[in-house]
Amino acid sequence: MPIHRGFDSQGCYYRYGDTGKPYHYKCGDEQARQRAYDKAREQEIAIGVYDNNLIETITMKKWRSAPSSSNVDRIMYDDETRDLVIKFNDGAYYTYYDIDFTEFVEVFNGAGICRTSGTNRWGTWFVGKTPSVGAAVYDILVRSGKRYSRGGSLR
Repeated sequence: MPIHRGFDSQGCYYRYGDTGKPYHYKCGDEQARQRAYDKAREQEIAIGVYDNNLIETITMKKWRSAPSSSNVDRIMYDDETRDLVIKFNDGAYYTYYDIDFTEFVEVFNGAGICRTSGTNRWGTWFVGKTPSVGAAVYDILVRSGKRYSRGGSLR
């Protein structure tokens, strides 16, 4: 069941399969179109196809992990609230709000390229290093102006 793009009385949309929830966007708005596609992709990931053609919904809830990073110690994403909590190696916590699942995956996978060089007790980085979780935090969250607050919890 692929992701479908269509148009109905409410405008343009993407949805997973024939019966998935349509994610509408303003036709011609490329950023809105990409957000709608990302939502449909999240829906696709949340649907698991099992033996005998039965379809079962998987509730993802919270993702927690410790990425390999000289800057980020732990990361937690809550797919219900769309909050991303990052604990940095210096002990500071930051919570970023309204984060798409694909943005979380990009940050976790280090979809950024270092612009500085340095060393700390957690590792070494250099200009051009990729993947880089710290650079991804800056590129995907900070530079794009995502709403955030200092503090948070990984629970």
